[in-house]
Amino acid sequence: MSQTTEYIRTNFNPVEHGFHFGNGFLNTVIDMRIPRATPAPVLNWIKKQGAEIVTKSDKKDYLQVHAKGRCGGMAFASLDYFYSNKIIPRCSKSELTEEGVPYDDHPLAKYIHKRLFDSFLKESAFRFVSWTLYDDEPNMLFKGVKYWTWHEQFPVIQEAIHQGRPLPLGLVNAHNLLDIGSKNHQVVVYGYAYEPETERLSLLLYDNNYPEVECVLTATKQDKHFTQLNPGYSSDTWRGFFVQDYTPVIPPEL
Repeated sequence: MSQTTEYIRTNFNPVEHGFHFGNGFLNTVIDMRIPRATPAPVLNWIKKQGAEIVTKSDKKDYLQVHAKGRCGGMAFASLDYFYSNKIIPRCSKSELTEEGVPYDDHPLAKYIHKRLFDSFLKESAFRFVSWTLYDDEPNMLFKGVKYWTWHEQFPVIQEAIHQGRPLPLGLVNAHNLLDIGSKNHQVVVYGYAYEPETERLSLLLYDNNYPEVECVLTATKQDKHFTQLNPGYSSDTWRGFFVQDYTPVIPPEL
């Protein structure tokens, strides 16, 4: 990538319009009581699968399964603030967990959680499933993730950026359904550059895993995958990306 790459940008800036904390949320997706007569070998097997057994105030044991991150909620919520011309809230240290995110009962955490589920309910979110299962390269039935990314999704991004509209972007790197939640991701794209002589595409991203950092997703048409450069952090690799359906809402007063 050239040091003199000229980007076409919207007014979105990850330092100003992104959240000032990273995506360190932990979501409890299963919280159910364990029958008292459950054999110890079964409980040990459950623990080995990554679940947690918690004794609550009622002195009964509960099975809890946790999932990390609220990337879609942070992407959607940051755009909500941007399009509403509202300042992204800052949290005091007393409002943050050890992971550096607002406590679950904090209004901002609740709002981000709601927008996470909003992002999953969009029709475009099905691509997290279908693209995970499809091949990168074309076959007899499908054109493949790489083709769809370059020829169908990039033009949509180009048009939006020229109109000054940042967009939520779904990033795909999973190859099987078990990895959908851990190897796919949601970010905001707010600028791009394309160099015809090298066929290199570069997208400017607000990635909620790297707060207040301008990340660059880049590849040429000859590359198998896209590389995401994150200044100060290690790079990431993605099979492809797609634009998510998004309708701005007005964030609540906090």
